[in-house]
Amino acid sequence: MRQRGLADRPGRRGYSPRTVMWLGAGLLAGLVAVAGGTFAWVDREGAETTALLRDQLDPAVDSVHELSAAVHANETAYLAYLVTRDVQFLGQAKEEAAQVVAQVTALHRDADDVLVVKAALPTLDAQLATWIRTVQPTGSAPAGDGPAEQTQVAARLAASTGLLTDAQRLSKSLRVDRDSRWVSAFQDRGDAFLFVEMFAAVLLLLLVTLTALTSRRVMSPLADLEKHMRQTAEGVLDGAAAPRRGWLMTPLTLESERLRMRLKEYRWDSRRDREALEQNGETALGLGRLLTDMGRPGPGVRAHGVLVAAEGLIAGDFLDIVELPDGATALVQGDISGHGVQAGLLATQAKSAVVSALRLGYGAQAAVHAAWTVLVDEDERFVTLAIVVLDPAGQAVHWVNAGHEEPFLRRAGGEVERLESTGPLVSPVITPAENSWALRRSRFHPGDLLVMTTDGLTEARGDKGPQFGERQLEELMRGMSSTEPLAVVRALYLAAERYGIDWQRDDVTVLAAAFEGGP
Repeated sequence: MRQRGLADRPGRRGYSPRTVMWLGAGLLAGLVAVAGGTFAWVDREGAETTALLRDQLDPAVDSVHELSAAVHANETAYLAYLVTRDVQFLGQAKEEAAQVVAQVTALHRDADDVLVVKAALPTLDAQLATWIRTVQPTGSAPAGDGPAEQTQVAARLAASTGLLTDAQRLSKSLRVDRDSRWVSAFQDRGDAFLFVEMFAAVLLLLLVTLTALTSRRVMSPLADLEKHMRQTAEGVLDGAAAPRRGWLMTPLTLESERLRMRLKEYRWDSRRDREALEQNGETALGLGRLLTDMGRPGPGVRAHGVLVAAEGLIAGDFLDIVELPDGATALVQGDISGHGVQAGLLATQAKSAVVSALRLGYGAQAAVHAAWTVLVDEDERFVTLAIVVLDPAGQAVHWVNAGHEEPFLRRAGGEVERLESTGPLVSPVITPAENSWALRRSRFHPGDLLVMTTDGLTEARGDKGPQFGERQLEELMRGMSSTEPLAVVRALYLAAERYGIDWQRDDVTVLAAAFEGGP
């Protein structure tokens, strides 16, 4: 069981970027709401004060002023009458007296919501009653300049003075009340402005603090993380200081440290594997090269092949490209049952026997017999083998197929044919006769394409279970726009990778060839 390494240790996670964003947005929204509420309250108080002054205090002040003016006008008209004895002035005095009574009545009407007026009305009404009694004689002309008339004039002046005094006192009280209301309103507005100034100062301090904290807790850790990741990419895994952890950086920092520790563990494992390979790997490397090394094709043929082992470097598949003594090119592909070291050792023997027979000019059928001699002492092993000979001079293809996957022959027009089996697979339980593996022949022209695969590709399964399959391989062959063997092999391996096959399930080998001069 795998031990738990440093890279698997969990760490404390920090605030997510979304959490920090919503916290900051909520704080700013709260401050803005408080400021907006304060401004709204100040505006409401100012509006109420203005309405009160306009609808209540101002009419009361005007009425008091007009009352004082009416009393003065009455006295002026009466004094003018006393001097001139002109009854016209006496009529004016009566009119002004009526105006005085009307203004007091107006004050009663305006006193509903004005406490200052309500408080002053009883005294003012008493003074008005005394004044009215005193000025009643103005309805007729005085008898003369005797003591009675002088007494009447003195009483009239005293009553007018008392009434004026109370009116002036009320006017002063109203002015004081109005001024106090204005002062209160302005004081509220000043308090609001002071609050706004304090709010701006707090907001500025908050922004400065947030900037400093962001620089320290976000930007600086980001810079450290960038340096940390750059060192990791450059292979500096030891001695590098861990990046500082910030608000948003804790998850990234932990993942960075976990990645670094994972790379360290991989490097340790790689070093141990390399040491083991150095101790025992020369044989494995040699066997791997024997299975995958290919010769050069003969004149007029282009060919390329790739073998991907399911385990390590040694596979049960083998392939080769052999130039025959007559100038033709033989393509060899075989698949020993199973995979791994034992299958690889047997595959190298079978490949050596087949290639030797072909280079000596014994032909494809004799090469299959040579592979059988390698397996004669095996109890459970067998091999499928296909040998395809391309002859540019005769524009022909010859093949022997010993139970192997049928190669694909795509014509220049897009049709796909199969090179069928010509005999059984090679096994020690079969005693081959002279014609156990027949030799078949077909035409092969420039623009045609030959593709050979092992069952590791066609029977490979994807992530969802179904096999890659021969039908899908045929569709890929029909859709290929190039007959360049290198490009064809790469395209097939890329399609298998996209399909998601399990590369460790079996060895996968692909070999492609075409005549030179084709598209």
